[in-house]
Amino acid sequence: MNRYRHLTGGVEPIVVNTAVGGASINPLSDNHNRGNWSETGNLYGASVTAGRNALKAHGLAKISGVVWSQGGADARFFGVNDTPISYRKNLEGIIARYRNDFNQPDLPFIVVRSTMFTNQTIDKKLIQLRLQQSIVESKDPNVYIINEGIRYVHWNLLADHVHFTRAGYDRLAMNIATYLTMPKFMTY
Repeated sequence: MNRYRHLTGGVEPIVVNTAVGGASINPLSDNHNRGNWSETGNLYGASVTAGRNALKAHGLAKISGVVWSQGGADARFFGVNDTPISYRKNLEGIIARYRNDFNQPDLPFIVVRSTMFTNQTIDKKLIQLRLQQSIVESKDPNVYIINEGIRYVHWNLLADHVHFTRAGYDRLAMNIATYLTMPKFMTY
């Protein structure tokens, strides 16, 4: 957050963290009972409620953007309960729902790419996932992809096959702060 404050001349960031590790968009890919981000799942509604509560608590009218770091759980089920194309449609759907529910038709989305696993079968599925995320970005001028996660393997910034080290999370936070301080994201 120090980078964000530095880049904005001291503006204090408000982060509403509703992330749930291993959660999917497709309810059929929810094999860990963590909930899912579908229209019928519990995570999306909780996220919107938390966002609205933060806006009200801070006297703000709109959010600056959504940081979306998700997809690995769905990719694991490509060919079983999910497909790359259905993932793309689900991602487009959740973006549309956030924009509708916050009444912000141009609400920016920053998609953080998943890291590469060490399992070649899963890596192939993640490549398909990334392709679908790229298609969403190419069709929507307010979707941005952070690719740093792909390189984290080579930079020794992973604690295991999927989770970042502390230094990895710090680097990711700096990159997200840089994106969020671009003029299009500034809402203060």
